[in-house]
Amino acid sequence: MRMGEDPLVEVWMSDVNLSEEANIGVDPWCVSVDTANRWSKSFAKKNQRLIPTTTDLVDEVWKNRPDSQMSPVVVHPLEFAGRSAFDKLEELRSKLLSKRVLVVMSLLLSMKLPGYTIYVELMLPTVPLLMLCVSLCGQDESIH
Repeated sequence: MRMGEDPLVEVWMSDVNLSEEANIGVDPWCVSVDTANRWSKSFAKKNQRLIPTTTDLVDEVWKNRPDSQMSPVVVHPLEFAGRSAFDKLEELRSKLLSKRVLVVMSLLLSMKLPGYTIYVELMLPTVPLLMLCVSLCGQDESIH
């Protein structure tokens, strides 16, 4: 690690801040299996254990939290999207190639639309940007 860089979570937790044989709670809905396995191996070096929490700690402190929306995601109508998802992805692909980007891989989305399947491999920082790129709209968002 270079000076000024943040240490890996498992290094920071096990080597710097916690005593040996500490139990480390983690929300299993917020950490991937690979990450949990990597952390567990690192913590085991000091007999520390990764313990999945059984409650959402945010729920414990956010008492008036609104319910999550469980509405379906729909294809954003072309009249509002302006361009098809295919055209947007073609433009993105062209721009990446013009900048000599050969591989961008962070997210793989397989989406089936009537008549075809789109596989998208790209790095977008937020779900709303991904949805915009492939013309999807949640029911909790206005489409106008």
